[in-house]
Amino acid sequence: MTGQPPPPRPPLLPDRRSRRRSRGGLARWRRRCATGVAAALLAAAWPGPSPAGGPVPAARGAQPGPAPAAASALAASSPVPVPDTPPESVPAAPSPPTPGGEGAEGPEPWDLLLYTGQYVDTIFVHILQFKKREYRHSFVDVVGLARPIGVHVGPFALEAEGNIGLHRGIQQHAEVNGLLVARLSGLGFAAAPASLAIGEGLSLASAEPRLEREDNDGVSNPFLHYLMVEADLVLPGLPHRSRAMLRIHHRSGVFGAFCPRTCGSNFITGGVKIEL
Repeated sequence: MTGQPPPPRPPLLPDRRSRRRSRGGLARWRRRCATGVAAALLAAAWPGPSPAGGPVPAARGAQPGPAPAAASALAASSPVPVPDTPPESVPAAPSPPTPGGEGAEGPEPWDLLLYTGQYVDTIFVHILQFKKREYRHSFVDVVGLARPIGVHVGPFALEAEGNIGLHRGIQQHAEVNGLLVARLSGLGFAAAPASLAIGEGLSLASAEPRLEREDNDGVSNPFLHYLMVEADLVLPGLPHRSRAMLRIHHRSGVFGAFCPRTCGSNFITGGVKIEL
């Protein structure tokens, strides 16, 4: 022995098993960090409940608790601003209107007709020309219903009408009339619009009218042609779009088609229409 100290021993190197443990711990630490960052990003991007109604589940391995704080810190330090309000929603397309529902055009209203008049011993054309008229003690009281049918022929709107008349005075019978009316509207003034109409149809009396027989040598027919000419005017300030009306109420044999040429009758009437 020379008396010199022994050379220092080299440091012990970790064996393979300890090196694997070190690398495994480092990998687990990295995975935990990545999982925590992913959970923080998910919480910042979707802070509300999940679509199913519950909270957003955290990723596997993420520790509960610090994720909201980390998300807040990440959102504060992120250069991209996080919107506070949800994006504008695209307006939904309007649903198609259903018949009779909201948005659908409603049906045309009915008109209630109430009018009365007196028999005039003058032919139809002379009445239109305002010539001399001879009245007889015979009257008719009429109630009816009319309604537009949604069809136009040029400037005329078509209506369907039915009415029932009761005669009093010299004549004591009833009659039923059904007709198609062509009406020209848009006349008169803005505050009191008016219209003109002409209608044709059929008329059925409960018996042969007495004055029709007397004026036609004792011949008539309960079943005749019906013709009317009418003018109406809106009455401002009254409810239900009330209108005053004047009408020539005419039954006719149509030049021998229903009875001899001169059979028929005329009434000059007036009354009111009430929109239902």
